[in-house]
Amino acid sequence: MAAGPATAAIIAYEGFDYDRRQWFDGDDEGQGIAGLDGGTGWGGAWESLPDRLNAGIPEGEDDFGAGAGARTSPLSYTDNFGNPLVTTGNQVRTAFGNNSWDRRPLANPLGEAGSTVWVSFLGQAHGQAGSNRWAFIELAVDGGDRLWLGNVNPVSSGNWGIFLPDRTAESVSEDAGEDFPMDEQTLFLMRLDFGNDPSESTDVTVWMNPPDLRDETALQDPVFQLDTDFAEYNQVGVAGRFSTDFDEIRIGTSFDSATPIPEPSAYALIFGLGVFGMLLLRRRAAGRNDQQIDRKQGSP
Repeated sequence: MAAGPATAAIIAYEGFDYDRRQWFDGDDEGQGIAGLDGGTGWGGAWESLPDRLNAGIPEGEDDFGAGAGARTSPLSYTDNFGNPLVTTGNQVRTAFGNNSWDRRPLANPLGEAGSTVWVSFLGQAHGQAGSNRWAFIELAVDGGDRLWLGNVNPVSSGNWGIFLPDRTAESVSEDAGEDFPMDEQTLFLMRLDFGNDPSESTDVTVWMNPPDLRDETALQDPVFQLDTDFAEYNQVGVAGRFSTDFDEIRIGTSFDSATPIPEPSAYALIFGLGVFGMLLLRRRAAGRNDQQIDRKQGSP
């Protein structure tokens, strides 16, 4: 029985725990995800950009398997020590039709001077897209000062990437490399270190598939390490022009808040007590047998 997402240091959480929604359901206009308002830490529901009502919520065998490309099962992640990331509900799928772009306001903006914010999410694409295809998770300020992480348009290798299109100095994008293809389930982990005042830049550090969800010090060399303009992000977006699944968007103030693992369940505790009880009974039975043997050996 999995525990829910950690709450002590969580700023916002979206597990896409919604019923199945399809962009095309026999009607000219699809359902999309506009109006969905689950999770915590949000200032409103998801809103679809004009003419972008093509995202959906996949569920069950009909939405996974051969017709879904690489996506044969719901998104999940287990670290090198067997610890699974806590997941709930379903997930979101971009671009059921041509393309999709949805944004959701945060209840409180990110970017307090001198603060550190952690962001994590799961992602997997339909396949390895070529040029002019994209699908990413976005941080933005009223639609501007954007940070895109996922399948970004300047990267056409079929690998995950990052793109800062509104950076004042110059836009910048980077390719994660062949170790991180977009058609494999991936856990993204990003740390934002905001400057001590708005005149200072924000350091952006990204890891993928952290080896130990329990230990921040186990993080290895980051996949991306760059800086961008100071911004107080007040929106999270999910967009795509290539069918891609995302899930478990977490924003928090610590590594642990972005990488929760299940707590020991009551069932595990009961099982452990049961095993202990059985061992104790066996030990007592063995003791009685030994006493009986000793009495027999000592009798005339």
